[in-house]
Amino acid sequence: MPTFTCTKSSSSHALHMQKIKILFVLGTLDIGGTERQFVETLRRLNRERFELRVTAFSRDGKLREDIQALNVPVTRLEFSGLTGKYHAGSYVELITFLRQLTGHIRREKPDIVQSYLFWANIYAALAARFAGVPIIITGRRELVDVSSLKPHYRWLLFLSNALAAKVLANSQKTREQCLAQERFLNARKILTIQNGIELGKYTTAALNKEKFLQQHKVREKKYVVGVLANLHACKGIDTFLKAAVAVLRTCPETLFLIIGRDAGMRHELEQLAERLQIEDSVIFTGERDDIPELLSIIDVHVSSSRTESLSNAILEGMASGRAIIATDVGGSPELIVDGRSGILIPPDNPELLSRAILQLLRHESLRHQLGKAARERAQIHFNITLMITKLEELYVETVTAQRSTKFS
Repeated sequence: MPTFTCTKSSSSHALHMQKIKILFVLGTLDIGGTERQFVETLRRLNRERFELRVTAFSRDGKLREDIQALNVPVTRLEFSGLTGKYHAGSYVELITFLRQLTGHIRREKPDIVQSYLFWANIYAALAARFAGVPIIITGRRELVDVSSLKPHYRWLLFLSNALAAKVLANSQKTREQCLAQERFLNARKILTIQNGIELGKYTTAALNKEKFLQQHKVREKKYVVGVLANLHACKGIDTFLKAAVAVLRTCPETLFLIIGRDAGMRHELEQLAERLQIEDSVIFTGERDDIPELLSIIDVHVSSSRTESLSNAILEGMASGRAIIATDVGGSPELIVDGRSGILIPPDNPELLSRAILQLLRHESLRHQLGKAARERAQIHFNITLMITKLEELYVETVTAQRSTKFS
């Protein structure tokens, strides 16, 4: 922890011991990888040192229950323009919403406002500045090609950069892309703190595979190949299903498990499975809260994404000791060392994906070798204690510097 000298009425020790109040701002209360990571962060932050609050812009979701179970207050300010798709009369709604958010932040009087994901970053940065919050931390947890954004969205993003004291990227790849494409950023402002995971609950998790298959009215299968992802186009589930066709020709006793919330594509993907005539070998579980248990029955864990920053789904597979196949995109190579702790393949390539799956299904010893190496890598480089330590150090250093300046 950094130390400093206070020259006014407060002593250095008293200043350092003041609790730091953090208001986290989320766009959604639905469950996804970022949201699960966020709950684990709240669970482990030192409550003797930090006072935590959460504000979200969306309708209620299961995440609210999970956060409140940690005795962290949640405030919901519903806003239909969260995605930035405005109609003629919605600018009045936007101004009203920003006034509400600003008033809420002003009443909370946080030391830090920290936001997650694109629109939450923009709205939180604006409102926090209007409210006079001394420290604004925005986040980069997805790879965004800035050149593809509409010009006014681009400039709103750049404005949030200008207002932020720090920008947190969860992968080195994301940090590099932000520095290359965005304005009002420099190497000192944007930091990388990679996601972390708690391995313990994955070690002991178990699920009765036979009972699970019976519940889903599926006959006994020798192998289970799984993908953990909410059903967005960017997750490449269509590629996963196309690869399944070739795998089933050689290994018909394989089940393909798709675990994740419907983000608007489930019907389309179910129709694709029917057209490919593999629907009897595919299960869509929907949103689940027993991820460690489900991963325990998987033989091969696949990430077929077209883009990723740093995949929590891959981290969960690593913690479970699964053999992992991931697309070589974004920060995934920071997690998986190709050929040592998993297999990396290009995105949108069903043929290579099916070959990699078959290779692992045919060689049990290779599956175990890669799974063990993946778990060891997660333990050393991506354990959640390491992530929390870095976050707490950042909070203390930024607030200490701000308070010492204020009282000097």
